[in-house]
Amino acid sequence: MCAATSEVLWLINVLKELHINVMLPIDIFCDNNTAISIAASPIFHDRTKHFEIDLFFLREKISAGVIKTISIESGNQPADIFTKGLDVYQHDSLIKKLNMHDVFGL
Repeated sequence: MCAATSEVLWLINVLKELHINVMLPIDIFCDNNTAISIAASPIFHDRTKHFEIDLFFLREKISAGVIKTISIESGNQPADIFTKGLDVYQHDSLIKKLNMHDVFGL
């Protein structure tokens, strides 16, 4: 989520330079409920000590209203189409969610 937040911040800055208004907060979908709860919780645990710097960054952007984390089921994660091999039905479902069209099928 920290890498996605960094990319979002970069895109916001590019759009601001182009004088395009950006509606905040930006939704970041995550299929890991534990990661969402750790990002939202101000308490550090023993298991989170090795990535505290990332958490400070992420929590700062959440509290500033730049991003908003949203839980999504693993089967409905649109990013899977770019990162995983999918069966035909799940692939077609994600294509529709992304509003993509087959230019060769026209």
